[in-house]
Amino acid sequence: MECSVEEYYKQKFWRFFDEQDIHAIRAVIDEGYSLTEILYSAKGAEFLKNTAIGTKDVRPHLLRAAIAYSAKFFQQKGALAFETRIRNNTSKNSRHIELIRHGTRVYIARVLYPGSLPIEADYRTSSTNFNDNLFDPKPIEDKDDKDIVYIATYGDGGKDKFCYGNLGIMGRKSWFYSEPLTPGIYRYVTKNEEEQLINDVTESFQKQLEKDDDNHGKEGV
Repeated sequence: MECSVEEYYKQKFWRFFDEQDIHAIRAVIDEGYSLTEILYSAKGAEFLKNTAIGTKDVRPHLLRAAIAYSAKFFQQKGALAFETRIRNNTSKNSRHIELIRHGTRVYIARVLYPGSLPIEADYRTSSTNFNDNLFDPKPIEDKDDKDIVYIATYGDGGKDKFCYGNLGIMGRKSWFYSEPLTPGIYRYVTKNEEEQLINDVTESFQKQLEKDDDNHGKEGV
């Protein structure tokens, strides 16, 4: 039985994801925002909070690193049913977070507005080209899901916490199909684990600050 374009992508989506996947990816991003706030509150990090470079330029990069850190932690904990990878884009001038399951990729990308698509980037351009001509009105029961590239988006509207995001299949100018990244009721990180994460991230960050301070002005560093 043939299906519509919307139904085709909807079936593709729900054959690969379930609600638990959506909640887990949302929890990863939420934890990334939490860890970023902790970094900005760390001793010695005043320069991040008190400069435009620290709040506007650096923060998105730290947030991306924190989300990647959270994803790997969730993966090890068994709460995220994906392998986490950090990959260079094709121009090798930036890195992105990639979740892999059964050979299918899910990219995590920041967006500026609710419902919007990620800004142009080399790896995302190739992904959207890959998704452009996938529709086939024939039944999809026996088709491989590896031909789909998924995107998980997040944005905060300048509020330094998750405010909007989607998970779905994107084309060049719009979503083919998407679902909002809604939170679940399950607490993915226990209080003890949260404290350990905070300690690990803060200690690592402070060590880097001390290293930078020790190396300041030395040649060959």
